[in-house]
Amino acid sequence: AEASRSGGGGGVGSVSVELSRSARSALVAAALALGPLAQASPAVALDFETAGGAKTSVERVLEQSGPPGTYLAAPTEAEVRNVQEAFRAFDSKRLASADAKFSEGIAAWVRLQRPRDEIVALLVARGNVRVDLKAFDGALADYDAAIALMAPDGVEAATGRAAYKEYPNAVVQRGLAREGQGEWAAAVADYSQAIDLWGGGRGEGINPYVLVYRGNALTSQGKYASAAEDYAAASDRFLGQRDKRSAAEARANLALALYEAGKVDEAVGIMKQLVRKGGMADERTVDMHVALAAHYASVDEPTIADAEFNTACYDTKAGCRLYYDFDWLQRVRRWPPSLIAPLKVYLNRS
Repeated sequence: AEASRSGGGGGVGSVSVELSRSARSALVAAALALGPLAQASPAVALDFETAGGAKTSVERVLEQSGPPGTYLAAPTEAEVRNVQEAFRAFDSKRLASADAKFSEGIAAWVRLQRPRDEIVALLVARGNVRVDLKAFDGALADYDAAIALMAPDGVEAATGRAAYKEYPNAVVQRGLAREGQGEWAAAVADYSQAIDLWGGGRGEGINPYVLVYRGNALTSQGKYASAAEDYAAASDRFLGQRDKRSAAEARANLALALYEAGKVDEAVGIMKQLVRKGGMADERTVDMHVALAAHYASVDEPTIADAEFNTACYDTKAGCRLYYDFDWLQRVRRWPPSLIAPLKVYLNRS
C-alpha cells in the first residue's frame, strides 16, 4: 500500500500547473477564474511566507481580490520568466532553486495584487516542491493558505460539491503532506474531505488514486477492513477507466488488507489470480509472490513457499532483496503484521 505522488510534471495526485506563453498572463492555464466574493469574506487569521522570511496573510489577499481581470499591475517579463523557471526547476528536480523562485514569484504576485487564483496556483506548486524536499511543515503552510483562499467560494451551496477542481486537489495534496509527517488520521480526514467535495461515496466522480491514498493511511492506523473497501472500489474505478495495471495494483493492496482483516482465503485467492494473470508492475508481482511465500510458510507448506519465493527472487527483474528489509516492508510498503511475522520466520530459518 505504498503511497506515491508525482513530481513537477503533474499526474494524478498532484495539481499540474502549466504556464502560459504570454508574458503578461503568467498563469492563464492554471486560472480558476475565481470571481469577486459574493459576500464579505470572514477574517482569516492565517499567515503564509512570501520570500526572504517575509509573510503576508490570507485575509489581506482576500481583501484585495476584485473582479476577474482586475489587479494592481501586470508582472514584468522578468517576473514571468522567474515563475516559468520555477516550474522548469521543479520538473528537473532542482528543488531548492524551484522553492526559491516560487517564493520570489509569490512575493511579486502578492505585491502586484494579482488575482487570487494565480496566487493559489503558486502556493500549491511551492507546496508540492516542499513535499519533495520533505519540508512538510512548509508544505502544509502553503496548502493551508491555498485552501483558505479558495474556501469562501470553493463549495457550491446547493450541492456541497467543489465549485472547481483545484479546491479538492489542494486538499489531497495536503493529505499527502500529512502522510509525510505520519499524521495518518489527519491525512484520512483530508482525503475524505476531498472525496466529499467530489460528491462522496466511492463511485463515479471519485478519483480512484485518492481512494488508494486513503486506504494506505487507513492501513497505517490498523484499519484494514476499511482500507479494503477503498482498495476494492479503487480497483473497480480503474477498470471502468480501462486502466488494468492500476486496477491490478489496487487489488494487490486489497489482498494484503484482507489478509490482515482475517479474510485469508479470499486474500490468497486474489494473490494467486494476480500472479497468474500478470499485468502489474514487476515490483508488485514480486510482492504477491513473496506474500504467498509468507502465507504458505505459515501453514507449513515449505515446498510451495520456496517455489513462490524463488520465483520472486530469480524470475523477475526487481528481485526480492527489499523483502529482507523489514523496516521498509512495514513502513514503506505497509505490509500487515500477519504476513511480516511468518516471512521473518521463513527467512531466518536454518
